[in-house]
Amino acid sequence: MVAKSKLELAEKELARTNQLISNGTISKQLNDIGKTERDVAVASLAGAEANLVSAQRNVDAAKAGGEEVSAMIDDAELTSTFLDVYFIVQLSPAK
Repeated sequence: MVAKSKLELAEKELARTNQLISNGTISKQLNDIGKTERDVAVASLAGAEANLVSAQRNVDAAKAGGEEVSAMIDDAELTSTFLDVYFIVQLSPAK
């Protein structure tokens, strides 16, 4: 998952900037940028997970719709078979 990989990278980079800021090697501004990038990655991952849940629900709904159509076809076949037999019996000459 791309969003998860981006989050992992952002967390690693933030950890590095935290180390460098504690040594005084970089400015707090660069650390703030790292925090923002991590927060964006967290939000992106949450959005991707929500999209996945939505897609799974759409698949489930499509399957349910397919099952309903299949049941309707089965019912139509039973009705058609019954009517075919009925008309054959009705139209057969009496002996």
